[in-house]
Amino acid sequence: MTNKETEIWIIKASGKRELFAKEKLERSLSKAGASKNVVEKIVSKTIAELEDGMTTEQIYAQAFKELRRTKSAVASRYSLRKAVMAMGPSGFPFEQLLGAIFKSKGYKVEVGGILQGACIDHEVDVIAEKGEQHIFVEAKFHNQLGIKTDLKVALYVQARFQDIKKAHEIRAEKEGRKPHFHEGWLVTNTKLTSKAKEYSECRGQVIIGWDYPKHGNLEEMIIESGLHPLTCLTTISDKQKRGLLEQDVVLCRDLKNNLHILKTLGVVDDKIKEVEEEIDSICKQHTRDSSR
Repeated sequence: MTNKETEIWIIKASGKRELFAKEKLERSLSKAGASKNVVEKIVSKTIAELEDGMTTEQIYAQAFKELRRTKSAVASRYSLRKAVMAMGPSGFPFEQLLGAIFKSKGYKVEVGGILQGACIDHEVDVIAEKGEQHIFVEAKFHNQLGIKTDLKVALYVQARFQDIKKAHEIRAEKEGRKPHFHEGWLVTNTKLTSKAKEYSECRGQVIIGWDYPKHGNLEEMIIESGLHPLTCLTTISDKQKRGLLEQDVVLCRDLKNNLHILKTLGVVDDKIKEVEEEIDSICKQHTRDSSR
């Protein structure tokens, strides 16, 4: 670590201060698929322009700007967390994304279903079924950095799940059969508090945050499925992205199959070609990663 690095304190989205660690920046760039040479160049440029009190958001913006100059899918991948947050303010596109991920794993999926509990009916964000496995997913979406999903949310989701599970057990007993294997999942695009993690581990509750657990977290689920939200694209404007989301076009894959919709948003043919090339580049990057 250089002398400059040891002197630079940065501000996280939560407002906390910490020393800048180039390893974190290197890791995030490498995870997005940047080559070793590109990583070294961006990290060196970032360190040269560091100032005490800079925010992680400013550092991200700097790295993202440099990645966009490489004209590769890496910039889209690097902005993945921001892209998921940009799917809001409504949480429905996020629920659709989760539904698509479960479908890619062979589940029969319903987004926004109603399930009867032992006490009351419950609206469930995503219902995923495969064989005897039934998963009820509570999706907690936030479109701002610095927010964490806490213990109260984990308790709320667990209580709802237990009510639904009890109703299924009662029904199975009346029908003289064994109840299906049920799971209640909490999936959020935010980070999680330590208490929420501790409770979920104690209760055997499946809880998935942006970077939790270490393996099988939301970031990995998106990357491994190859189902990137269209909000990660750099070739269309924020206004055009909102227009697509309003028409239930949520994923890059969906847009690839419906490129004609872009014309209704004022996108010219040459620009549509650029959008298609960026989507193809993202998909090719996923194919390369999957074959490793």
